[in-house]
Formats: sequence, structure tokens, C-alpha cells
Amino acid sequence: MKIIGKKIYLNSFSKKDINKKYISWLNDQEVVKYSRQRFIKHTQQSCLKFYNSVINNNNIFIKINLISSKNFIGTMTYIFNDDAADLGILIGDKNYWNQKLGFEAWNLSINYLSAFKKIKKITAGCISENFAMKNIFIKSEMKYSHKIKKYNKNNKKFEEFIFYEIETT
Repeated sequence: MKIIGKKIYLNSFSKKDINKKYISWLNDQEVVKYSRQRFIKHTQQSCLKFYNSVINNNNIFIKINLISSKNFIGTMTYIFNDDAADLGILIGDKNYWNQKLGFEAWNLSINYLSAFKKIKKITAGCISENFAMKNIFIKSEMKYSHKIKKYNKNNKKFEEFIFYEIETT
């Protein structure tokens, strides 16, 4: 699988992509500031376990690469549930933040998944304080769905988690 955009392309993440660079992203508290990954100390084994859990359940794990240099800059997951696909994204390489590459990857993914006849809805969510992710949802024409007010307790206070979705038909 290879999905080509203007500045990036998406292709399948494989076991060989679980390298020091990737693991360092997951252990960088700035990179995972709004992710559930911030509560985990990642190792080769924990990353392999996550990879297997995605792949073994017929979901898709994606690598985000630059067209110009072929640099690996982030990942995405497509988690399938009946007639819906839930998207997740991480731009791990901070050198490429604020360049709209996450937005490009997100839209490439929405377009790709919308072509599947089985997929009727694409969903995603984030902590309400994650303004960059909320902007991607809104710019991608996803609509607010609902929220969980007491989603996660962090630093003795609960975080709110918001959900967005887009119909594909």
C-alpha cells in the first residue's frame, strides 16, 4: 500500500520500522503530550506488542514519509470497527511540526478510507486541550460527535476527551 500526496506519502509500517528513532518519539514527553502513550515507558518489546495488536486484528499501521527525502516523520493507525474506521496520528519528528504535514496525511487517509464501500464513517478523538488536532478535525470537515468529561486523570485533574466523525457516503 502506498498513498501519495503533495509533500508526503503513506505506506505500511513494518516491524523493521520499530527502531531507536521511532521509540525515542514515543518516549519524548513533548511529542506524546496529548497521547495515552505519555503514560508508558516504551521499549522495543512494548512497541512490537502494540504493532502486533494492530496488525493481528486486521487494522492498518501506517508510516508517514516525506516525498523529497523519504524521511520517516510519523505514524497513523486505522482501527476498524464494523462499518467505521478510527484514525490516530503522530508526527514524531519535531523538525516537521507546524508544516501542515499531519493535515495532509489526515486528508489522504480520509480519502483512502472513503473509497472502501464497507466504511460508512471515520471517527477520531483527542484531549480537548489538543488544539492542533481539533484544527485538523475541523479543517477536514469532521463534525463534533460527543465528549467524555472524565476521560483520564492527569496530575490530579480529569481530562476531557472529544470525538469527531465524518460520513463517507
